[in-house]
Amino acid sequence: MRAGLPISDSSRWAMLWLLTTASCTFTSRVPPFDAQVWGGSVPLPCRAVLTLDDAFVHYNYAIQLGDRYEYEMGDALRSGAEASVRSLCRDVVINAPNAPPLMGDIVVTPRVAAVITSPFQFGAHTERVTTVSIEWTVRDAAGNLLWVGTIDGEGQSEQGGPFNRGSSAMKRLRAATEQAFQNASLRIRDSPDVQRRLHPG
Repeated sequence: MRAGLPISDSSRWAMLWLLTTASCTFTSRVPPFDAQVWGGSVPLPCRAVLTLDDAFVHYNYAIQLGDRYEYEMGDALRSGAEASVRSLCRDVVINAPNAPPLMGDIVVTPRVAAVITSPFQFGAHTERVTTVSIEWTVRDAAGNLLWVGTIDGEGQSEQGGPFNRGSSAMKRLRAATEQAFQNASLRIRDSPDVQRRLHPG
């Protein structure tokens, strides 16, 4: 029986380098939300213009989990923002930034402020948290600022192993995004200046 050839130190380092640097990129689309409004809120009899720019509807989030995972968030962000504004006003129209302005009682503009995931730790059952932060700007039809604020949402799941890290990260990301929009619908509705604009007198 023939003995195997010894592996030199340089070959060992080369193999280690390949194992630690070679990775693949996986791209996934975060599905849109089905909700028309969040929770049991009853929309007010008003008209809102929802302004979405290209950076918002084409936002991608990438995370390195051994391999690189990229998440296309545009559909989830668009549907979540629309549900948030529909929780506030009965009539909602969506306007692109460079399109002719549409008229409404309020103009609502969301922006992704940050998407952050807690640091990697060894262990498939380690809990990780993803935080999605959405900045909202609300103006009246004349352009006067009514409310601005950044609303967070969190999603938590096990880190997962090599074969389910990507799906685990998707679960956290979707949960954090949903919570951020649900929280926003409540915060905007409770703003005194927004209330005064939608309930004059």
